[in-house]
Amino acid sequence: MKWKPYPKCKDSGVEWLGEVPEHWEIYRLNKSVRLVNEKIDGPLADVLYLGLESVEPGTGRQLEPEVPLQPEGTSNRFQEGHVLFGKLRPYLAKATIAKTHGTCSSEFLVLDPTLLGERVLLYWLLSDGFLKQVDSSTYGAKMPRASWDYIGSLPVPLAPETEQTQIAHFLDRETAKIDTLIAKQQRLIELLQEKRQALISHAVTKGLNPDAPMKPSGVEWLGDIPARWAVTRLAFCSSGIRTGPFGSDLHAEDYVEDGRPVINPANILSGQIVPDPRCTVDEKTAYRLSSHWLTRGDIVVGRRGEMGRCAVVGPEECGWICATGCLRISPNQSVALPDFLQLAIQSQRVREWLSLQSVGSTMENLNASILGRVPLPLPPIVEQAAILARIAKQSVSIDDLIGKANTAIALMREHRTALISAAVTGKIDVREAHQAAHA
Repeated sequence: MKWKPYPKCKDSGVEWLGEVPEHWEIYRLNKSVRLVNEKIDGPLADVLYLGLESVEPGTGRQLEPEVPLQPEGTSNRFQEGHVLFGKLRPYLAKATIAKTHGTCSSEFLVLDPTLLGERVLLYWLLSDGFLKQVDSSTYGAKMPRASWDYIGSLPVPLAPETEQTQIAHFLDRETAKIDTLIAKQQRLIELLQEKRQALISHAVTKGLNPDAPMKPSGVEWLGDIPARWAVTRLAFCSSGIRTGPFGSDLHAEDYVEDGRPVINPANILSGQIVPDPRCTVDEKTAYRLSSHWLTRGDIVVGRRGEMGRCAVVGPEECGWICATGCLRISPNQSVALPDFLQLAIQSQRVREWLSLQSVGSTMENLNASILGRVPLPLPPIVEQAAILARIAKQSVSIDDLIGKANTAIALMREHRTALISAAVTGKIDVREAHQAAHA
């Protein structure tokens, strides 16, 4: 829909804000809200605690953690109706409205709305122009954060109270429509990924020939396998399974920006290694850790979190460092192709087996012994190559559909961000749309 501009505007006097409606005022944020600075040491019984991970980026929605979060050290107290804004890495757009009283990470600013309504304040904190200004002020290379002195000094365009309510209702309604469409695309991606996973799991356990003679595998969850295949353990398909450097070998002060990448489970995404330029070490440290270098054809496996998360090391990733949170498999390529082993480890049945066997009370945690005991159906090398070729061919159309869905999601999120910014800065007049929606 083409939204109308306001009939009369004026120069805000702020370059990045541009013009605002003529009847709006410009205030500093610290004159529009009250900073709540009530500190609590340690956890409080039966009181909600919100960490940064409790808030979905860009939407203001609160997430339910798998394991209840507990504060570490000092936390901030908040009341229902307060608005929390994450000052750590503000580009992540972590802001939310408190639904009840509780405590939160000290990386949240707790704001009590005074001149701004809580919904409009939330949308303002999530607006693109505001976040860019806050991001430009951050300090600290590894954990960039912004200060309240700077954030509080930023200008806020202030509409009359009735109009603030209209803007909030308009954005609630329009962003809900966008979020519904995004959720549908995300569900489509999940279904496509499940389809691909089913194709992979069947191929690496049953092969490509539906008429092939079968035999019992001797492993209950594997069932029958092709008669020509063997059943082995992952350890027998490799020349070694090793962990990354432990805390005594790699310290927090060893990390630099834009150095040699250190690969953690978070860097293994959709079967690919995606380095973080902020999680690297200098060359001196890298050479000290040379025994943990990744080599071409290695499989790096996440020890924690999602079981079965792994990737094959390519030529450009040689010399990167396997972190403590990962295990490094060196495949015996005369027995098993690295890409085939990767698919086998990622298969649903192996993931389930790893979850049952993993150790750790609050988080699944693998070690080399557990990983080495994974039972694997192993076809001849020629058949492994044929399976890889078939899966690659079948994955092309699935990946194309996933790519289109991801593009659609990105465009909708851009539209959502632009709509919020336009409404809270007065670039569009939503009063007529609000009246029509409530007619």
